[in-house]
Amino acid sequence: MPDATPQHSQDVAERLARLAEELAKDGSLRTEPWRAALLAVPRHVFVPRFYLPRNGPRGTEWVPVTPATHDEDERLDLAYRNETLVTQIDGESWQAPTPRTGRPTSSSTLPGLVVRMLEELDVHEGMRVLEIGTGTGYSTALLCHRLGDGNVVSIEYDQAVAGRAQDALAALGYHPTLVVGDGAHGHPARAPYDRVIATCAFTHLPYAWVEQSRPGAKILTTFNGRQLASAMVRLEVGDDGTAKGRFYPDTISFMISRPQVPASEPVALCEGMFEREGERIVDFDPAWFDDWTFRFLFQCRFPNLRTGVIRLQGDQEWTTAITDPDTGAWATYRLTGDGRLAVRESEPGGLWTRVEQTFRDWESLGRPGIEKFELTVTPDEQSFRVPGSGIRWHLPR
Repeated sequence: MPDATPQHSQDVAERLARLAEELAKDGSLRTEPWRAALLAVPRHVFVPRFYLPRNGPRGTEWVPVTPATHDEDERLDLAYRNETLVTQIDGESWQAPTPRTGRPTSSSTLPGLVVRMLEELDVHEGMRVLEIGTGTGYSTALLCHRLGDGNVVSIEYDQAVAGRAQDALAALGYHPTLVVGDGAHGHPARAPYDRVIATCAFTHLPYAWVEQSRPGAKILTTFNGRQLASAMVRLEVGDDGTAKGRFYPDTISFMISRPQVPASEPVALCEGMFEREGERIVDFDPAWFDDWTFRFLFQCRFPNLRTGVIRLQGDQEWTTAITDPDTGAWATYRLTGDGRLAVRESEPGGLWTRVEQTFRDWESLGRPGIEKFELTVTPDEQSFRVPGSGIRWHLPR
């Protein structure tokens, strides 16, 4: 473990102090041990180059920030903002320093969320922590400073990303156990763990984390899926092979773990899908699909649905199509000129009926926020419900 009172340049020390003050004011940073870690670990070492978003003619473009494009003061200002910095696009190694398009696949999460999650992890001296998603290594360094690098195991799927993180950590004197592989498998060689924290999202909780945790251990992770609805949960591991916990109320989102990223497949168009004959008017406001809790519940009930929005030639309205590739079922819905919702489905009582029933189930509970639900994980299933109710949702396995 490095010196507990590292020396920074005045420029870096001042920026760290401002960041710590900002995070303390907004409630993310709550305890002195994590404040000491935040002040000790220079974030810029982990983001020597990154991308900033801008609107371009083809959508979002990613503009590189490097020593060749920005001076040191500009880079330091950006590194110590409470913002997420994208460090990889489309899983590729760093390319030529020119703007590009693509999907972010690695980043340095905004420090406020990193620190808040570490606070929620409730670690104590001597605990062993398994971190899923090393990324740049910044959160790994904070854990190392807090617990000692001998108590930190971190897994990164991307070998190039892991190599850069290892170099940055070593430059600061941190030498945790770094593993390249699928974080869903955990790392049994260093088990059992007192805490597990994931800085990428999963469609369900990898049961290996429960198996590799001590009774009483805490697991902090987020879930995500095709509808991009996410939820964060903290579970406590029991002595019977189960884990239970409540979701958080916040709309916290992480990139999905790369092995679980769903394939990008278009909606399969079916004959007769957009005919008006057979439509029916339903009492449902499609704005509910924008509600964070309902979208998460919808996503859990229908984990493989594809959604597309289409306007046919000559139509004034946009039509949304949803399809289930597992069953071949489909449904379409559109707002009519008088503001009503017209729905058509491939068979009576089919896909739309089941979607609407998901909403009715939630409505029957009083439309509770996700924080009202409790998740239970066993070797056989992962389900959540409002305690005392009989309606359950399941995380896809």
